[in-house]
Amino acid sequence: MIAPFVEDIILIDRVTALRESGMKSTVMSGGKVVKIHKIDIEFPYDPYPCQMEYMTSVIESLDTCSDAALESPTGTGKTLSLLCATLAWIKDRKNRLGPSAEMAVDPTKRYIPPNYVPRIFYCSRTHSQLSQVVRELNKTKYMDVKVCTLGSRDQLCVHEQVSRERDNKTKALKCRNLVAKRSCQYYNQWNAMDTMQLDALYGEERKVLDIEDLQRVAKAHKQCPFYRSRQLRETAELTLLPYNYLIDPHLRQTHKIDLKGNIVIFDEAHNLEGVCEESVSCSISTAEVAFVIKELQSGLEALHTRNEEIRSEMDESTLALGEGMDKNKKKEKEINLTMVADILEKVFELEKNMDELWENGVETEKLEEENGENKVFAGRSMIDMLEKSGFRKENAVDYSEIMHRVASFLSDERAGEEGQVKIKDAGHKLLDFGSFLSKVFADSFEAVARRGITDKDVAGANFKVFAVKEKKKITYNYWCMTAGIAMRFLKSRGVLSMIITSGTLAPLDQFTKNLGIEFGYTLQNSHAAKSTQVSVMMVPKGRDGSMLNGSYNNRNSYSYIHGVGEGIVKTVENTPHGVLVFFSSYSIMNSCIDKWKDKGVAALSIWDRIRRRKEIVIEPKNKMELAQARFTFENAITTKGGAVFFAVCRGKVSEGIDFADTHSRAVIIVGIPYPPVNEARVRLKRNYLTECNQKDRTCMSGQQWYSMEGFRAVNQAIGRVLRHVNDFGVVVLLDSRFESAPASSFPRWVQNSFARLGNVGEMQSSLKKFFDKHGGSTGGKITPSQGAITSSIEKRSASIAIGNVKNTMEPQGIRDIANEYTAAPVIIDLEEPPKVVNVSKGFLNRVMAPSSSSIPPSPSSSTLKRALPSLAPVLDPSTVATAPSRPSPQLVKKRKIVMVLVKVEGVL
Repeated sequence: MIAPFVEDIILIDRVTALRESGMKSTVMSGGKVVKIHKIDIEFPYDPYPCQMEYMTSVIESLDTCSDAALESPTGTGKTLSLLCATLAWIKDRKNRLGPSAEMAVDPTKRYIPPNYVPRIFYCSRTHSQLSQVVRELNKTKYMDVKVCTLGSRDQLCVHEQVSRERDNKTKALKCRNLVAKRSCQYYNQWNAMDTMQLDALYGEERKVLDIEDLQRVAKAHKQCPFYRSRQLRETAELTLLPYNYLIDPHLRQTHKIDLKGNIVIFDEAHNLEGVCEESVSCSISTAEVAFVIKELQSGLEALHTRNEEIRSEMDESTLALGEGMDKNKKKEKEINLTMVADILEKVFELEKNMDELWENGVETEKLEEENGENKVFAGRSMIDMLEKSGFRKENAVDYSEIMHRVASFLSDERAGEEGQVKIKDAGHKLLDFGSFLSKVFADSFEAVARRGITDKDVAGANFKVFAVKEKKKITYNYWCMTAGIAMRFLKSRGVLSMIITSGTLAPLDQFTKNLGIEFGYTLQNSHAAKSTQVSVMMVPKGRDGSMLNGSYNNRNSYSYIHGVGEGIVKTVENTPHGVLVFFSSYSIMNSCIDKWKDKGVAALSIWDRIRRRKEIVIEPKNKMELAQARFTFENAITTKGGAVFFAVCRGKVSEGIDFADTHSRAVIIVGIPYPPVNEARVRLKRNYLTECNQKDRTCMSGQQWYSMEGFRAVNQAIGRVLRHVNDFGVVVLLDSRFESAPASSFPRWVQNSFARLGNVGEMQSSLKKFFDKHGGSTGGKITPSQGAITSSIEKRSASIAIGNVKNTMEPQGIRDIANEYTAAPVIIDLEEPPKVVNVSKGFLNRVMAPSSSSIPPSPSSSTLKRALPSLAPVLDPSTVATAPSRPSPQLVKKRKIVMVLVKVEGVL
């Protein structure tokens, strides 16, 4: 409802030639049309040069069927540019092919037909990030594309009993049993409607639905969103899904994802290497194998009993002979008892061979571990052990399917009415074991096999088996050492083009090499903001001249902890509003806090000196408590003049939350978050890369990888400081080791903003100069721009010029209006009238809600009648004048707030 108004206003304010691009552009209703390599791209706004460069790289990679690795800072409209460019390319191909266009390809064919239109698989780390992608898509002219968001029952199930289960396997088994018995009303309601009826029902809101919208609409109509999502998958032109659904060979098979001839996009890909390695790694223990044996025995016994009951029924039945035989044959086809017995025999052999490998296996290296005895074997030893037991690549899929059926049968046998499982975890270990086999015998090894390279060759070169013995239990960890395995798996499935993008990929050359595939296009994009809008201050020494070195041997010393504390105090004292402080780990953060609270002989402790200036908020480990921490932080900035958020690198605050404008005027990095140096997997990875580097000097060494991992986490935290074109702030690096780091370790957009300072004292004066120059207390000049558009969707807001809000409007009224119309946490400044106030749903909703309550319900019509008259006097007359003189409350509700949103869209 709001988007058309917003686009029209922005169009009036910003119809100008594309800056420095040289690309053709024409005005369209509500945006721009830009032409890149003969592709007309309908963009909602006037693109920045960095967006044009980004979209050009996307179009060129698709035109040439190449892979691309594209780094573009947060706040440059990366997701919006990626969507518009990719969907414009698909639209152009469909238009050129006309009626002959094919939207499906036969996966058994070797070649892709020339009239095939690729589908897009768009991956991000979480469903929350995918919901942001949907919101960006709804800003564009491409929102009519057929979209599917894949999710598990964890996200989608609405059945009262099934959704209460915490374990996903239990949910899956319960769901299947209910569906098989036609006992799920939600599935039955969905199944009763044809596709056209469903499309009309779910299209009533005239927008692309994210996963929460899908669940909400389905629940309102008492339908199953999980099966609706699976139905949409069949015809989707754009499929949104988490990383692991695509990378994990078992999940890819489960969701029936065919990549042949299609486009794969990995967004927020800075953690892609780790995800790739984890997705093809797995583990198995002797205890788990014992459970598998027990479940197979239970399954065999129950199946035998069932067959005897069927025979008894047939003996006493008056049905024709053929009918009874058909029923029996159908059951035998579902689960073959002979195959179940065969699997059981092989699992017994595996149990024996696991003990044999531990006792007599050839160790490849030694690791000293504090907890438990351990051994390291070559990766091929896992395949040898399985093959010796009778499990091979050619039978792994069939055996996994049989175990899946036995698990479902056990769950069904042990279920009461309405699918209520009486014995918990029935069949779970069988499902786990089937998944284990699928990963070890991954389908994509076929591609290398054609070149004469066997599964064992790949496993021996790129996997390690780390075995740990605790009492009688032996656990075998089958760990992949390189992301290239998973990426080459995907490419071997016939992917047309793969686009990998993030705000943080530096150092890009090493990132691309580690992924193990050839990239035709790479890009390290500049920021839409100028380099002068950020200052990256390297501070190697404390006020007393002591080195700030957060290495393992020094990080607990008094001089280091005190020096870092002084650095934070001085940053807080000289920075307006919000400050984010990122530590390398929770343990280091907690250790520093404990020591900063001890004031010793001083009048005030470091902790007290920080609190005297700003309220302190600490990132909780429990994600359920994070919302409250965010509320406290935002509330303190708007009502108490400022706040400090203590958080950790690689945590939710450093990667998944948007802090715009006054919420992050300074970002402080304490130490470098290298991976745990003594962790077994880290040590094995470093040893593996060192061996590779000795054979090929172009390969990254173990030490280079270790350093890169630390700096990538630092860069992700640095990205919190600038969130849009008009934002500004400082980054303070409180560690002497940053001085010796090459510039390529940092993102390109900050490489011209370094300020190498001598100590904390110099930093203090530099901070004052920076914020005096940029007007830190006001948030800078407000001008129409993409702002909220090109950064996170959470920054969309409504801004109104007001007098003294406290005297003109009741808090309840503000809360209810915000709850109805606006979208996200932003800034409120109520110091001296007149001021600009950014009204936000998420923030005001929490600020005005009683501390004991959760988010309040949407306002009733009677509440609106009370609230709207009190809002009218504080609205700018130019916005109020567009509304009818005596409208109904519902009309005022829509028109006035829409116009408020329109007036300053893009301010942030």
